[in-house]
Amino acid sequence: EGTTFKIVNLDEAEKARARQVFDAMRREYPEVALPIYPFEPLTEELAMNEGFLLRAGDGTPLGIYIKRKMYRSTRWLMVVLNHEYRHARTNATDFSKPFEECADQDEGRLLLAKHGIDDDTPSDVVLAIEGLDFNNDPTQP
Repeated sequence: EGTTFKIVNLDEAEKARARQVFDAMRREYPEVALPIYPFEPLTEELAMNEGFLLRAGDGTPLGIYIKRKMYRSTRWLMVVLNHEYRHARTNATDFSKPFEECADQDEGRLLLAKHGIDDDTPSDVVLAIEGLDFNNDPTQP
């Protein structure tokens, strides 16, 4: 917080959406335990972002920041939070191969679940990229 953005308070409706979406994402990806802050951008450059993952100098994720207007829609809040969670899970930047691979894997799992199709991926099919093991889903027993 400072010259590029400010942390803001949410109204009751925004808080209710946030609780619903944040709880779902924390159940989906319990390994990502980061604080989440609503913000308003103070610069034109930051105004172009719906959210961002703040990192320490050593790359350690510190927190997720989501633009306040995203809290007006559960869908957009979920989209932005999922995007920032993906950064935290992969330690990758937008448009990088690991980030795209993670997005593809997430979407594939969701589509299988939505349509009631079992994931029959054999254990010898390696779907790992740069140390990310997509066969090892931490949310599953």
